[in-house]
Amino acid sequence: MGAPIGPVRDLGGAPKFPESESPWRTFFSDEDHRIIRESGSKTLEYINRMFIMMDVYLGRSLDLCAGLDSLKTFKGQRSQFALRAYLRALFSTIEGYTSVARFQLDATVARGMSVLTEGEEASLVKGEVEDCFASAMTLWSREFGDGSVAPRSGTAWTAIRVSRAIRNRVTHPKSVEDMEITLKNTNPILHAFDYFTSDMDCLYLDPEKWAIKGGGVMAAIEREQELESEREAQNNEDSE
Repeated sequence: MGAPIGPVRDLGGAPKFPESESPWRTFFSDEDHRIIRESGSKTLEYINRMFIMMDVYLGRSLDLCAGLDSLKTFKGQRSQFALRAYLRALFSTIEGYTSVARFQLDATVARGMSVLTEGEEASLVKGEVEDCFASAMTLWSREFGDGSVAPRSGTAWTAIRVSRAIRNRVTHPKSVEDMEITLKNTNPILHAFDYFTSDMDCLYLDPEKWAIKGGGVMAAIEREQELESEREAQNNEDSE
């Protein structure tokens, strides 16, 4: 048997990482975001990449939860870690989708192709995470999709609210017991995922609306028309 563990040495607090010096923090500068917002094609490419990254992130967290075939396995440390990781990933993805929708809406407002009221803008940043998510999906669908309205009632909506409280508890535990995902917790967690997936239709991008509000296609058409007019004027001058 090994020697008993001695007293913990005081390290004077955990060293702080200077996030302001992190290279990823300045990967996209304010100028980069301005350029992306001003170009419909760049905005579309940017949000598509974000969607792909978030889907991969959430998919990997789901893969961690594979193999929960018994109560003993469910209560094991690996399974409990996987469930906590999945729950946090689910809400991180919801927050990510909300952020992407906001970026797209802000871009079209900046280009003068959409108008949001003060109340609509506030609904994207004020309230609980699921409230902002529902607002983002509804406004996205109105501006770029088929006009669907994200539901704010029903079993799945209740489940997502309950799951947020569970996410908060396991993310900021006040005791060891607070970190546990119980079998009872899995019901709202799974229904929360159902809400997330069933309402992704709200983020459908209508090609015709995008052609108008995206800016890229319409700008190209206008420029081509200008060039055609210039060619006609030049031909008329040459013929005279």
